[in-house]
Amino acid sequence: MTEQQAEALIGSTENGSYYYRITVANEGQQIMPIHLRVTYEDGSDEMMMLPADAWRSNELTFTKGFFSDKKVHKVELDPLEAFADIDPTDNEWIAPDVQPEQEESGGGSR
Repeated sequence: MTEQQAEALIGSTENGSYYYRITVANEGQQIMPIHLRVTYEDGSDEMMMLPADAWRSNELTFTKGFFSDKKVHKVELDPLEAFADIDPTDNEWIAPDVQPEQEESGGGSR
């Protein structure tokens, strides 16, 4: 999962403030639809249901790009557990906590 500021990417926020790319690896090499649940920081979520032909140009990985005004908190692959999966434990990505940098105090004692 990658995030970019839309303004820096395309010079506009008309489609959304952020541009995200979600890359899915086809580890089992089965051609199946891709169902993603994207959960935003505000608690709302969105289902993205992509047909099996998403794998047409590359059977190993698929990247879904989308714009949003919201910050992504979590992405789940196959959240309804509709498809065969050898290892469902790797179907969730959670955004890491990012702490703002703290300024160092410039005045030390002598």
